[in-house]
Amino acid sequence: TLGPRATLHVVDDADHSLHVRASSGRTDAEVVLELARTMAAWFFAEGEFVPVT
Repeated sequence: TLGPRATLHVVDDADHSLHVRASSGRTDAEVVLELARTMAAWFFAEGEFVPVT
C-alpha cells in the first residue's frame, strides 16, 4: 500500500504522457505548471521540501 501520505491529483483532459488536446483550452505548459505547483504544495505540507542553498 502507499500509506496515508499518498495523494492523487487528476489532470483533466490529459493523456498518460500529460499531453492535453488543443480543444481542452489548456497547453502542455499549463499542465506542467499545475503539476509543479501541486507537487510543491505537497512537499511543503509533508515537510519534505529542503531548499537548495
